[in-house]
This record gives sequence, C-alpha cells and structure tokens, in this order.
Amino acid sequence: MVRVWQGLAWFYYRGNTMKKTKEVVDEVTGVTLDKPKGVIEGLKRISTKEIKVKIRGLSSLIVHAWGKKALEEMLAGQQMTKEEKKLAKQNRTKKDPERDFNEARYIINGKDCFPTISVKKAMVDTGAALGISRVVIRQAVFVLGDYFEIKGGKPVRREDTVRVGPFNNRQADLRYRPEYANWSADLIFRYRTDMIDEDQLLALLENAGFSVGIGEWRPQKDGQFGTFEVVAG
Repeated sequence: MVRVWQGLAWFYYRGNTMKKTKEVVDEVTGVTLDKPKGVIEGLKRISTKEIKVKIRGLSSLIVHAWGKKALEEMLAGQQMTKEEKKLAKQNRTKKDPERDFNEARYIINGKDCFPTISVKKAMVDTGAALGISRVVIRQAVFVLGDYFEIKGGKPVRREDTVRVGPFNNRQADLRYRPEYANWSADLIFRYRTDMIDEDQLLALLENAGFSVGIGEWRPQKDGQFGTFEVVAG
C-alpha cells in the first residue's frame, strides 16, 4: 500500500513539474500559453564566416607519410604467425633511401601537400594548454580541405637515426624523410562567429604555430621543427 501511495505521489509531482515547464506567459496580453514541445531556452541559429590565412614556416617542416611499402608490410605483419614474422625479419628487403624519401611525401595532383587536420589539432592542443575547452575549438573552427599545398620549393632528403620496436627492446634504424626548408601555405578557415572572433582565431593559430607546430619533431614532440607564423589573414 505504501508503494502505491509513493507511486501516485511521484506521478503527481512529475505532472505538476511538466505542466509548469510547458507554461509560457504572453508578454503583451499576460495570457498563459502552452510552450511548444522540444523548445530549448536560449537556442539560436549559428553564424559562420570564412577567411583565408597565409602561414610561413619559422623552421623546416619534416613530413612522414605512410608509404606503399610500409602499408604493405603492416598488412602482411597482421596476417603472419609468430614464426612467419621471424622469417620475414631475417629476409628483409634492402633499404632504398630514395624510395623511402619519395614515399614519405604527400603528393596530391603532382604537388607536395600536407594534411590540414594537423593545423586544427595544433590549435586544439594549444587551446587546452591555455585553458580553452578542446570541445569548443573542435566545434567552432574548421580548416577546409583534406590537404594544403606546401609552397616554397622541392624538399631535400634527410637521414635520421631512430629507435623502433617495443619499449624494452628498441632497435636503431634509419629513416629517410622529406624536409621543406622555406615553406608556406594558404589555408581557408570556417569558424563560428558566435563562439570565436577573427582576432581570437588568429591569436590561437599563432600560438599553435609557435608552441605546438606540425609534422615530425615539432615542439609538441620535444623537437623544434614545423613551427610557423601568421603573415596574412
């Protein structure tokens, strides 16, 4: 019996609460109106804007795309047994520096490019360091296109010694990657003006270029490459 009364009391409370939330008073007539279902207080339509921004490298940009050979080896490794993997390591193909260098480039329609998402990631991480919510930047700022063209001439091949493998058994290896010395890029941003203004966007981009960077061995990864500045926007 007690449970029945508790249930009736809950339904009574819930009904009164819902009735109150549906009531809206007309500001002119003072008449109580029914509030339309699904209305969220303060919800407004968004406003967006697009701007073109030119960035210029403060340090060289090092690129490392996944090459065809690397992808094939990764797929084969996932399909091998442990013994087959041991045999594959013993029968490695001879390293080809020039091929590795060219396969590490992002070539789109014959031009050297780089993923635009790298710029947004740098801005998101910079914002987090400055106390700005990652969610806000992800939702408010977009860099249009999948890739941007790396302007400033052809890259040079660089050779770096790296350590690969499990943390308890890392082995030294050589990597051949493209390096762009005097680079620049033209970017197009689309952003929500009700969440961030143009000056704030450019300030965030400047901070990202100086403190986080893009590409390999950027400041975020304890390096000093891939930094940039905003020169027009």
